[in-house]
Amino acid sequence: MYGKGQLPVESSFGIEEEMLSVAYVSSATSKLSQEELIELMHLIREKNPKVGVSGMLLYCEGHFMQVIEGPEEKVMPLYETIQADPRHDRVVTLFEETIEERRFKEWTMGLRQLTARELEQVSGWTGLREAADRVDREDRANRDAVYELLMTFRRTMG
Repeated sequence: MYGKGQLPVESSFGIEEEMLSVAYVSSATSKLSQEELIELMHLIREKNPKVGVSGMLLYCEGHFMQVIEGPEEKVMPLYETIQADPRHDRVVTLFEETIEERRFKEWTMGLRQLTARELEQVSGWTGLREAADRVDREDRANRDAVYELLMTFRRTMG
């Protein structure tokens, strides 16, 4: 639901070096309505191309999972802003790693709202917070599981 927010051709990222990918889970301080999620999506899609950041955001029953990627000097200040955002708390970094190529290079930000049932059918997880309990940031297999979850929903969005 909500789509991917493709980057216009003139905003493409081109050749980049030393990019960073950061994934986290957090809990909304209050559940967001569909209208609030759409408003959030538009805000993100307006800001991200200006700073050269792309990614994917999942929202499931009051919890977020997001990956943001781009130049480290852009990603880290954005992530610090996200961590301080009063709309959510219990922010847990799932991983932070240097990447050679963006996984979401054509997206200003993909956003998908899920039900717990959809999440469990795809991942076997009962909620997005489970990722915080299961993921050891040093364990590559667990990072791959987070990416696989995000990429599974990415594929369903076209």
